[in-house]
Amino acid sequence: MKNIAAFALALCLCTVALSAQALDTRGILAIIAGLEAVAARLGLAAVDPPPLSSPPPPAGVTDAAGLTAALVEGGEIRLTPGTYAGNFVVTAPTTLTCAGVVLPTGRVAPSDVSACRIVALDPLKPFVTILSSSVRIQGLTMTGVAPDRTGLEIGSLTATDARTQPNDVIIDQNAILGANGLGHRGLALHGTNVTITRNHIAGWLERGRESQAVWLLNGAGPYTIVDNYLEASGENLMAGGDDPRIVGQVPSDIHIARNRFAKPLSWRRILNADGSVAQAGEPGSVKNLLEVKCGQRIIIEDNEFDGAWKDMQDGHAVLLTPRNSYGRAPWCVVQDVTIRRNRFTNLYDGMFVQLLGISDNRKPTGRTRNIVIEGNYADGPKGFIVNKAVEGLTIRRNTLPRITRNLFQFTGTDTIKTTLVVVENVFSSGVWGATGDGTTPGKPTLDAWAPGYTWTGNVLERTAARSITWPGGTQLLAPGALAPLLDANGHYVPGGAGW
Repeated sequence: MKNIAAFALALCLCTVALSAQALDTRGILAIIAGLEAVAARLGLAAVDPPPLSSPPPPAGVTDAAGLTAALVEGGEIRLTPGTYAGNFVVTAPTTLTCAGVVLPTGRVAPSDVSACRIVALDPLKPFVTILSSSVRIQGLTMTGVAPDRTGLEIGSLTATDARTQPNDVIIDQNAILGANGLGHRGLALHGTNVTITRNHIAGWLERGRESQAVWLLNGAGPYTIVDNYLEASGENLMAGGDDPRIVGQVPSDIHIARNRFAKPLSWRRILNADGSVAQAGEPGSVKNLLEVKCGQRIIIEDNEFDGAWKDMQDGHAVLLTPRNSYGRAPWCVVQDVTIRRNRFTNLYDGMFVQLLGISDNRKPTGRTRNIVIEGNYADGPKGFIVNKAVEGLTIRRNTLPRITRNLFQFTGTDTIKTTLVVVENVFSSGVWGATGDGTTPGKPTLDAWAPGYTWTGNVLERTAARSITWPGGTQLLAPGALAPLLDANGHYVPGGAGW
């Protein structure tokens, strides 16, 4: 204590000296040297601070038991190439990768990520369940659940508090596969800040029951689904379809971009004219490409959609249909949806877009509103069906050159009318043009079902089947005159770069 007191006295005297006169640099250095000498004589030599702690090295895992244990602790986990059989549960912040694998910069193919495989040990349970926040899984193949089960689940369908659901989960550059090409659901998303990117999600075919590659329900979002291959027989992607258990929860802020939605044409059942089977396909399995039954603030842009036909349903490409499925979620709504710059091909039977204003199952929902469909190409035989009124439907600069049936169809008893804007599109009329229950095709239908509509700058190829009156200002083409005006991608050339 005496040594420390003497050093403190010396320090005080130096402080007085500094305050009493202005010292040049040499004087200050002399005082510091004196203090160091006093400290040395008193045995108070300076001690270096402890080094900063560094993160532990990644945990190397070589077997399923080690992976199970590592996922409890979390951290950075690198799998040694091999197969890991189990039903793994992530309960701590984790980064899970495959050691030594060099991944491409973009979307992976299964061959890119075949070195590390997670296979469900019990096929009746998900191969991976994520219950923690701050999780990233990259560079793996995951498979092995039974044909009627979910592969990877984020959060819980039964959670009743949004705060208990995982936050900040990234599933990047993985192959998420149905077992032997069969499975109910690739991913079930029930969280916040969930990102699904650059994955190959395929083989989610379920016979006689609808399946999904990606399903969103019991989480707030945002959800980012970008640059994936999505293959499923029911809906390749669906938001809603069950009642969220979190009261008031609507999946929100959903960005769906640069994905390929595909139903292999080998799944399509084809009959000859005499009723004999030309291609067996997968009857009773196929529904739609994308469906929203509960969701808001959604952008669907720059995707490829390939393959839809009449099977389990009518074979529509996109369905926006609010649904309070079991009567427990009257807050479900479909609103603020933009569908732009997508390409839809191999649409054989159904509508390009089906819209439902409110639920038609006698269970209340919010009203569908603020839907923008812009800059898309679709090769299907039908255009748009509006069942019950939509508050704000804008259809702008789309190209639908192969309509053979209904361009527009309105139906359903409702207390209000659809608010409709149709601007600068290229359409073929189809044999019925625009129809509604009890109205004459064409302009009379639009007048009755969407009074006050805006219709400007549209190019429309007339049908030879009947005379249909269209709103003034429509550029009408003769039957068969549209096809020669389309480029190799099916777009209307005279419209210029703005189309």
